[in-house]
Amino acid sequence: MLRFLCSFAALALLVGTLSLEAQVIRISYAETPGSDFGRHHVNPASENTVVEVKMPSLRIKQSGLLTSRLSRKEVERWKAMERRILATDADGRWLHPTLYELWDWAEHSGHQVYLEFQAGYTIPNSTAGSFNIERFDPSGKRHTAVLKLCFTNIDQAVSGPHVARPNGFIPFSELQREERYLEVLSHELAHVKHVLGSLLRTYLVQKLVEDTNDLLLLLTRNKPIGLLEAELKARISQRDTLLRELEDQAEQAEEIVWQELVAGRKARTELLTATYSRRR
Repeated sequence: MLRFLCSFAALALLVGTLSLEAQVIRISYAETPGSDFGRHHVNPASENTVVEVKMPSLRIKQSGLLTSRLSRKEVERWKAMERRILATDADGRWLHPTLYELWDWAEHSGHQVYLEFQAGYTIPNSTAGSFNIERFDPSGKRHTAVLKLCFTNIDQAVSGPHVARPNGFIPFSELQREERYLEVLSHELAHVKHVLGSLLRTYLVQKLVEDTNDLLLLLTRNKPIGLLEAELKARISQRDTLLRELEDQAEQAEEIVWQELVAGRKARTELLTATYSRRR
């Protein structure tokens, strides 16, 4: 029972503040000498016993890249990805400086970016990752968004000259499995910074992308949307123009990170080789 009382008290404090320093919780109960456990006695000679439980300081992360929607196994997977993001060379320099900068911005932007990992295949099955806005904050201080990674699709994605982009860049070329995940992550983090870093751009994404997609979803369900056909076509055209601009920016960042991933692997290999040689 004491354990239950302490947990309940801690929960009450947690809901009340969300950010706590160390707390001392005092719980008192009447203890009657010689009484049997579970029986209630009225005895003026009963003694009051005070139990003090020191609760550790609790801090709940309220912004940045949030893992509350991930399973325990998925959280461990994310931590492994973060270790690669934070990797440095022998001189303490970031192996992937652009990737680190994108991660750092999202982590300390003040916005809420929930991570979600897609299990199995998605529809369309070519989707490697996505970024969506869940709640627009008119003040621009704390938008809520979702960054989703689809690992199965990334694993199955083909790479080669036939999927080269117009500038010749070939996604995933020369990359190992975990490095592929980081390339996709960099693309979505570029969206996070580019979109959430501008109040106007966030508003446009919410209105032209998210809301237009919702209207199209209603149409597939044969529900009225209150727009004429010409108005809907104009809206779709505006959405697609914005999406092309957003994708161009994210692909530029992705290509830079791809270069860092390839160079970083070579740097790690050289470091391991040098370390092994010194030990011989």
